[in-house]
Amino acid sequence: MSFKGTLLFALISLLQSCLFPVSAQSANLDSAAFYFGLGKARQAAGDNNAAWIHLDKAAEFDPQNADIQLAIADVCMKLSRKENRAILALERASILLPADYAIQWRLVNFYFKYNNYQKVIELLPAVHAHREDTPDWAYMLGHCYNAIGDFPKAMQYLVISIKEEEPGSTEAAYMLARLHASMQNYTAAIPYYERALSANSPSRPARTYDFAVVLLAAGQYDAALKTFKLATDRGYKTNDAFLLNMANAYAGDDRRAEAIVIFKDMLRRRPQDQGLLNTLADTYSAIGKYIEARDCLDKILVMLVEGTPEYANVLYRIGKTYEKMGNMKDATQLYERAFLMDPSLRQLKKAEQKLFGR
Repeated sequence: MSFKGTLLFALISLLQSCLFPVSAQSANLDSAAFYFGLGKARQAAGDNNAAWIHLDKAAEFDPQNADIQLAIADVCMKLSRKENRAILALERASILLPADYAIQWRLVNFYFKYNNYQKVIELLPAVHAHREDTPDWAYMLGHCYNAIGDFPKAMQYLVISIKEEEPGSTEAAYMLARLHASMQNYTAAIPYYERALSANSPSRPARTYDFAVVLLAAGQYDAALKTFKLATDRGYKTNDAFLLNMANAYAGDDRRAEAIVIFKDMLRRRPQDQGLLNTLADTYSAIGKYIEARDCLDKILVMLVEGTPEYANVLYRIGKTYEKMGNMKDATQLYERAFLMDPSLRQLKKAEQKLFGR
């Protein structure tokens, strides 16, 4: 029925409902065909709520009519909180017309939209085998397998998505990058990040930052620093995690003075952060600033309980700092105190002497 026809039918139906009570209408009007036509007319008039009521009534009279179920699905997808009813109607239509893969494809897309990953996995391979027009089929399967934790299958389909250059291949590349990174296979993650970011990186500053962290983990410090800067240029809001990663990239790139500036700035806000003090001590020691390194370790020591392994470990590290300064007297005293608290440190010292010759 054309739009004008459905609109005319809607007006006639509205006039009938005003002039005649429903109970007085002849019995033959209480049919699926009547309510289906009325529902389509209401839909054409933009009244989807009324359309759903009439179409649902039509389905009561003719539950084996796939056209009615499809119409219900169309209307319910436009109504608030009627998504489950839409999916139920599509499921019924697919049972009535099992060879209609257009219906199956619509159902797959609804399942995907509402995160019913297992259903997508069950239906999509057959739909793709029987229907040419299934854009993003491989990405959808990769996404679903990733969501249920089957990472090898996820990677298999995401690679297919990229090879076939699906519309969602950019998302597939990003998902593959994250999967490789989660497995600490950082080198393998890098080309997928590059592909994912080449298309839409200006609108994805968080992904640019993720890429910088992976470059840092892969030991590509200069590239990481450039990518951290790019992330901020694209609008990424810096925080302590960002600053810590950037400082570590500076340190790894032998630009420790710049790393120290960041560490000291962070310590002004977090003076009790033992992790930061440890990192700063190591960074000072790496550039030969042993007094500054010792001062950082002294600050950690006062936060610890004397006699614990943690306390002994810091004493041992302070002893090593004195040894590097050539003060063997104080170094030896600190070593002996540390060995009494944690005898395993004596074996560590012997191993270091054997390895480094001191």
